[in-house]
Amino acid sequence: MEIEVGDEITCTLCGSMLSVPPIIDVEDIGIVCGRCQDSIYAKKTNPTIERQSHYEKIAASKRFPCKYHLHGCMEKPTWDDVVDHKKSCSFGKIACCYRSKDIGAICL
Repeated sequence: MEIEVGDEITCTLCGSMLSVPPIIDVEDIGIVCGRCQDSIYAKKTNPTIERQSHYEKIAASKRFPCKYHLHGCMEKPTWDDVVDHKKSCSFGKIACCYRSKDIGAICL
C-alpha cells in the first residue's frame, strides 16, 4: 500500500515539501530540504545541523504530489523520482501571459 504525504511537511526556507534529501534540522532556522541545503551557509556561519534520517527512511516509502500540482499535474513521484520528475514535468513550463482589459489574458 502506498501512503501519500500531506502538504503540511514543508521546508522552512522554500516552503516546498520535504521530498529531496538530505532533510536537516538547522538550529534557529528549522527543518530544511535538500534543495536549500547550500543556502543555509549564506544565512549562518557554522550552523548546528542534525540530519533527519528517521524522516528520510519513512519518506523513502511515500509518494509526493508534484511541485506543479496546482498547475494540473496529477503525478505523485516517489522520493527517488521527485527531482527528475520536476525537470521533465510539462506543467512546470510556466506560460508567459499578457493581460488586457479588452481581451483578458493571453498566454504563450
